[in-house]
Amino acid sequence: MYKKITAWCALVFCLVFAQTAAAAGSYTAVLGINDDLAPFQPEMKEGTYYTPVRDLASALGLKVSGTSEEILLTDSNSNTLLLKPAESKAVKADGTVQAVKIPVSQGKTLVPVALIARDFGYIVSYQPGIRLLRLVGSQALLSDQEFTAKFDEAVALNKAKNTQTEKEIKAEKDRAAQQANKGKQSKPVDSSKNGQVKKPVKQTAKQPVYLTFDDGPTAHTGQLLDILNKYDAKATFFMLGNHMDTYSAAVKRLVQEGHQVGLHGMTHVKNKFYKSPASALQEMEDDNAHLYKAAQVKTSLVRSPYGSKPYLTQSFRDKLVSKGYHIWDWNVDSLDWKYKSNSKAIYNGVMKQVHAQHQKGAAPIILMHDQVDTLKVLPSILAALKKEGYSFELITSDMTPHNFWHDER
Repeated sequence: MYKKITAWCALVFCLVFAQTAAAAGSYTAVLGINDDLAPFQPEMKEGTYYTPVRDLASALGLKVSGTSEEILLTDSNSNTLLLKPAESKAVKADGTVQAVKIPVSQGKTLVPVALIARDFGYIVSYQPGIRLLRLVGSQALLSDQEFTAKFDEAVALNKAKNTQTEKEIKAEKDRAAQQANKGKQSKPVDSSKNGQVKKPVKQTAKQPVYLTFDDGPTAHTGQLLDILNKYDAKATFFMLGNHMDTYSAAVKRLVQEGHQVGLHGMTHVKNKFYKSPASALQEMEDDNAHLYKAAQVKTSLVRSPYGSKPYLTQSFRDKLVSKGYHIWDWNVDSLDWKYKSNSKAIYNGVMKQVHAQHQKGAAPIILMHDQVDTLKVLPSILAALKKEGYSFELITSDMTPHNFWHDER
């Protein structure tokens, strides 16, 4: 089992931070295992946190055997998980096969932390605002809040590191944009087409995409989460308060699996929600109370029914912002509520809009709904976005809100 890490762990964490602070391009998380801090940091790749398999196995008390083509992980109860990096597969003891990317970097095989931990019985919680990933087993005594307070210095160090990483990523994007502009200035001639000018080929740069689901939770949320897990995708759920009472287990699960939570009000009835600024605020406050009852968490992220325009005018927004809420809309509308079982129309519409946002240099924020018809097309959308190199990211409270009013508060 995992050995308790005492005061020396903070020193190890600082050394890891100092050695890796100069590395650009990957966000890192603080990793907790039960009530202790791991002496290494997972790095984000395509929206998923990875770490060397031997580091994670050691921390979780797992035995590593086999070859580089077939890596067998075994716990103290003889539970096993077989990893096949070349085939991008993980095989459970019961024969269940999971699709999973298992990359190799600098001679080390990397594995997704959350997937491995869940397969060996850990509950995975994630606080995206501070990038704290925690694996909770039967030995854990601290709440997430107590754990965060205990390791606040490590959290602060990691935040500083990721702030620097963000600056470096932005600088790299700026350099790429400058190179692209230079490329546009040169117009190579294609002699095979009578001297017509060829347009420079645009390179597809990896960028985040934000999946959002409204109107849940529902009886189908579990299936939705299964699909997201299959594609290592994270999403933000804007949920209705009364639904959370009915499907509280789904709320707990999506929180535990590292998805983000947002508020969508209580009634979803236009005349009730938008009756006055006070009524809109009260619905969000009540919604937050239902969220806390279901999963012991609260959020400052809100999405008003039918989107913020035209009903959420200045007085409404001022009221919500005064209580610390941040208003989010979308820039990609799946229209899944309209097309329902017409999966082709939903897929084509989403991909067309995503590509349009990409061309503008904007991160796509996709609106979908927690409904059964969406489940039919979601795998195709996720597979296509992953193939094109998009990473599935979470909306967080420290981001600049995107809404139809351009209200960035």
